[in-house]
Amino acid sequence: METYHNMKQLLRIVIGWENQLTNFYNRAEKALESEKSKEIVALLKQNHVNNMQYVEEIRVENYGKDEWIQYTPDCNIRNLIPTDKIKCESKPIEIIKCILNYELKIEAFYSSVADLILSREMKELFESLAAYKGRQAIEIKRLIDSIEYI
Repeated sequence: METYHNMKQLLRIVIGWENQLTNFYNRAEKALESEKSKEIVALLKQNHVNNMQYVEEIRVENYGKDEWIQYTPDCNIRNLIPTDKIKCESKPIEIIKCILNYELKIEAFYSSVADLILSREMKELFESLAAYKGRQAIEIKRLIDSIEYI
């Protein structure tokens, strides 16, 4: 656990994570051997880039006074994107499950932050961010189901 963060810092950290995921997609598109895996990465990347705009447009100041919270959840990027699990020969389902795991961790992070916040407006913001990540995870689960069905 980290010691203290304010909401602006937390959003900057999350945007940094999301940018790292974009970088992961860019590297994977070039490195993967299978055309199917490359197609999946391109699809996931496009959805990710479209969804990033939502987070980047958030202005904390619109949700009341910025709040400092103690004992924020771990903010270490190495725990989020397990790049060591994706290899050049990775199959589409492996890549999708890796990304689903990432999205679920971010959703849990937002929920944890929401639990720590006192201000109603800020709490609602982070609860909505958790719900937003939850919807992304559902979309990815549907993609997994469609691939496993084929």
